[in-house]
Amino acid sequence: MTIGRSPKCSIAIDVAGMSSEHARLERARSGGLLRVADLESRNGTQVNGWKVPANGADCEVGSLIRMGEALFVYRDLTEEEAADAGRPPLPGPVN
Repeated sequence: MTIGRSPKCSIAIDVAGMSSEHARLERARSGGLLRVADLESRNGTQVNGWKVPANGADCEVGSLIRMGEALFVYRDLTEEEAADAGRPPLPGPVN
């Protein structure tokens, strides 16, 4: 899946420093963990403070992923959290 400002991305987030198509998220071949690949974004992508190389970087549970001003923490979800994640978002502004 892709992440960026564009509504064409799988995950669209409009924050400062985020490119239209910023990064690609996929399952890593080794262990099924998250792999992050930067899509030649203007501000780059970092995992745990390190710039993601052209061939991408694997993330372990607890890794911090920065894309522009957005900061994400990669973690495992409980079964209940995973089920809740499949629900549509609540109406109204998000703070």
